[in-house]
Amino acid sequence: MTRRSRSRSLLITIVVVMLSFFPALASAQSPEPLPARIDAVIELPGAGPPRFLNVSVDLGRGPWSIEGCVSSARGACSATAQIALDDADRRELVSRIQLAQARMRCPPPHSMPGDPTYTITTPSTSWEGALPRDPALVPSRLGTCAGANSLAWFLVERFGVPSLSAPQGGH
Repeated sequence: MTRRSRSRSLLITIVVVMLSFFPALASAQSPEPLPARIDAVIELPGAGPPRFLNVSVDLGRGPWSIEGCVSSARGACSATAQIALDDADRRELVSRIQLAQARMRCPPPHSMPGDPTYTITTPSTSWEGALPRDPALVPSRLGTCAGANSLAWFLVERFGVPSLSAPQGGH
């Protein structure tokens, strides 16, 4: 075998090995399918007695919407409101879901004792976390390494929660 044919053989082997990894890389980076439904109970930041955003998001065939309430009880609604999501909201929601689904290698999220907690569930997974008690600090706990926090905060913002500093009744 000549030196040139050995080099060519080695190059072909390297290319074949590299190509065999591309499908695995592509599938590992492909986003998970969107859940059909999201349920969330989010204790709201702010002073005063605890308040909870209790919502469901239907991602089915019809128009996407957030339905639920703000209540003094976790998971309880005496009456609900429905917020329709426009195209921009839908794109942002998909982005936040994919960020939450991503398996990022990040340090554990920072939280303090007494921070309001949340639980977000889908048919296939759930996320639990905490938002800061002070609403002004929320942006510091969002981002690439805090996908579930970003999803929780999106739901709070889009639902249009009244003042995050004063206690409210049902929404």
